[in-house]
Amino acid sequence: MQLFTKDIKLRLEVIKSAIALDDFGQIIREAHHLKGASLNIGATAMYLVVEKLEQQALQQQHQGAIKLIAEIEEFFNCIQEFLTDSQNKQS
Repeated sequence: MQLFTKDIKLRLEVIKSAIALDDFGQIIREAHHLKGASLNIGATAMYLVVEKLEQQALQQQHQGAIKLIAEIEEFFNCIQEFLTDSQNKQS
């Protein structure tokens, strides 16, 4: 799971940069990866928000993308908190 969290952090930063540069191809690639990672851990709500971001990028739009990124980061923070709590309980 630590690999998952590092990967997600990196991909979110790449998406933010891609949004600033209007690099829709990069947004699509990173969002697609995030969708798969979300499904792999059962984070359906996160998946749905990433799906919206990917669909916007496919239409070469990023209106509201920053809001979607904020939502994804909220889900990600919840996942990190859960993992931290789980590790603390096992110790």
